[in-house]
Amino acid sequence: VTQSTADSYYLRRLNLLGKDKGVGLPYFEAVSDSGKVVRGFVRKANAGALDLACRMFGYIKKGLVAENTNFKYVSEDTLATYDGIAIDFIQCPKDAKSVYECSVDWTADPSVYKPGEELALECMNYDEEYYFDDFMLVSSTRDETLTVSNPGVPLVVLKSKSGAKKSGFIYTGDRNAAHLACKYVGYSSVKDAYTGKSDDYVDFWMREKIGYLISMVACVPGARDFDKDCSFTYAESSLFDLDRAGVVVECQ
Repeated sequence: VTQSTADSYYLRRLNLLGKDKGVGLPYFEAVSDSGKVVRGFVRKANAGALDLACRMFGYIKKGLVAENTNFKYVSEDTLATYDGIAIDFIQCPKDAKSVYECSVDWTADPSVYKPGEELALECMNYDEEYYFDDFMLVSSTRDETLTVSNPGVPLVVLKSKSGAKKSGFIYTGDRNAAHLACKYVGYSSVKDAYTGKSDDYVDFWMREKIGYLISMVACVPGARDFDKDCSFTYAESSLFDLDRAGVVVECQ
């Protein structure tokens, strides 16, 4: 692992700390040339790093679950027994075969982060890989029509190599993803992005009919390609409150 400001560290151990199989907080131990040992969690990572981590855990698919907000994945008491966040950002090329192909921004001052900001990772095995195919911002009414709009609710279409398609709404995402979405539909940037107000744009009946396809999408700063620069987690619609949740994006 190449450190951005000092000597090289070598990964000695990597665990996925959590309650459920394939879901949790990546926790690592690394040692430097001089013998210094660093342990801790990760705050942010690009899609290449997430994919590599899941393959190291024996899975074939990655997905960013989000931060450990409200200690959803690991409790505060458990976190107190571990070192804090040690990596601010790790970046790996697509299809990296080793962490030694990656670059790391180490955390200079762990105290600037609060427990609960740790990156949480979901690793899964899918029968087919799906890729970004189409995207639009929409609104709807009970007359079964979807209308392109701005602001609007993101509707995404994914396609596999065999031609199979999946489509649906996005439950939540970061501002980098919203910015890329706006550029994709012809705008220069994102003006606003928020959750919990999708009722104003997509009728409850329509969201229930189409459903959520992605629970979380996150992109690196300056992202240009959904497949290369972003990561997502498939949604289980039964997990979400269709009355209150959902992403709304406003472009400019």
